Amino acid sequence: MSAEQRRALDALLGGASNAQAAERAGCSERTLQRWKTEPTFRQALQDAQDAALDATTGALVAASAVSVALLRSVVCNPSAQMSHRLRAAGTLLDATLRWHELRNLAQRIAALEGAVHGKS
Repeated sequence: MSAEQRRALDALLGGASNAQAAERAGCSERTLQRWKTEPTFRQALQDAQDAALDATTGALVAASAVSVALLRSVVCNPSAQMSHRLRAAGTLLDATLRWHELRNLAQRIAALEGAVHGKS
């Protein structure tokens, strides 16, 4: 990739609009649109977005343990206001139910994919 393409990529990853990314790269929006159709640029953008999402997911996972501990401490604190304890308990229950549903869906999808690929 050229230096201009790298600048455009960095700008797009930073949340810039196409117009802003093109300006930072020193090219026209039309050129940026053309780059976005080129396999090398498109793959570089996708890889960079995937890496950013992985980093964000890692940070969320790390923070989740602290968040659960905080919610649990509120639920278990008899001196905390009842409304806060109830809200924390509800948050924990909602998260648990969503996780359970997502895990079950993932298992069902995996089973369906296995059945489809097994028949192919």
